[in-house]
Amino acid sequence: MIDVGILTPHAAAGADVEFCVMADKDVRTRLRRISPLPNGSAPGSLEELRALADWSVVDAAAAELDPRSLHGIAYASTSTAYVLGYRAERELIARLADRWEVPVCSTPASAVDALCRLGVERLAVVHPPWFGEDHNARGTAYFRDQGFSVSSQGFADVTDDPALVEPDEVIEWVAANVRDDVDAVFLGGNGFRVARAVAPLEQRLDRPVIESNQVLLWALNESLGTPLGIRGFGQLLEPRREDQP
Repeated sequence: MIDVGILTPHAAAGADVEFCVMADKDVRTRLRRISPLPNGSAPGSLEELRALADWSVVDAAAAELDPRSLHGIAYASTSTAYVLGYRAERELIARLADRWEVPVCSTPASAVDALCRLGVERLAVVHPPWFGEDHNARGTAYFRDQGFSVSSQGFADVTDDPALVEPDEVIEWVAANVRDDVDAVFLGGNGFRVARAVAPLEQRLDRPVIESNQVLLWALNESLGTPLGIRGFGQLLEPRREDQP
């Protein structure tokens, strides 16, 4: 059992739900929302996202998790990291890790590590419709800045209510719309809870598929060096040969 603290500025459920779906009883989560906006609305503007990623704000939220009683912390906001950019994102999580003496991982940076592990060069990025054109463009730019050739597939044609998205509709849309010349697919958005779509899509597309919460759990697992033995949520989480008894 590992205890993970989750920091997010978003009102919608995300990693707190999907970590437990993927790891079942092997992971226990503790959630802290970073200054959620009134009426449960999600931060959307650049100013709001940057304000909620301010060091003093994030550190104060982390303190409420009692972080030294945790095995690790997940900073679960794909859109915020897109706004910050890779270097500032890495600096934020490194500073948190030094401050609280626990591993800290964030979503897009973890995706970059995973894509490098998988040997990916050409990437399809798929976002949920509530991301909007600006976040979609920032996501594409984020991965291109890290050296990937990115084919932005735009938005999955699903409901814009995160709670009502069904994995099957994501599977069908991605299978029909992702280009054949990509090496992997990234389903971006911690509120885009489609971890159950990953393994079926890998079978349909015959290439790796990663998802925001799946890749965040992978990164924490790698940091802790305690294989969870997760199966059925994509090849990234499957135990490597050297990890198997």
